[in-house]
Amino acid sequence: MYLEKIDWKSVESFFYRTMLTGWIAGGLQQTNRFGVPPPGYGHAEDRDGRYAISDMWSQTPDSSRSHGNTTILYRSDLGWFPIWYMSYEGEYAGQSSKLVKEALCAAYTLGAKGETGFLGCRGPLVYRPRDNRTRYVNIVDDNASFVSFSGIERVRVWDGNKDIVLGWHQYRGRALID
Repeated sequence: MYLEKIDWKSVESFFYRTMLTGWIAGGLQQTNRFGVPPPGYGHAEDRDGRYAISDMWSQTPDSSRSHGNTTILYRSDLGWFPIWYMSYEGEYAGQSSKLVKEALCAAYTLGAKGETGFLGCRGPLVYRPRDNRTRYVNIVDDNASFVSFSGIERVRVWDGNKDIVLGWHQYRGRALID
């Protein structure tokens, strides 16, 4: 056996702590230990003892469409092995990604402190900024846990007459080992 029993609670805690220093904090590295990301990709990574995280995302200029992948690796005596991943794709128009960053930051800060239930590794179920017209909504599938989850997040705005979706991401993730 290459890997000892994984403590998934410590992996989840590592995820929240390290994601606070990535895309939502403006973190961007063009080179990394696990390979160079292709042109057009942003990348953040971190390492803490036996765990490493690689977070890569992209959005083409003049397009609202985006996607990303996050992988957590484990260092055994035989080297690094991927043990968990999350992927997402969708589109956010205009300044809606700013609201997504705020929502993720709020959820990851609580997650790093162990002060929240599982929310699909994305933002809170509902996040409202001060303007109170826009909101971030996260719909996590039933029975989701850090080792297997999926859902959809949306940014919505109330224009006085109706609710308009400004953007969305579908996401999913799971453990890559038992």
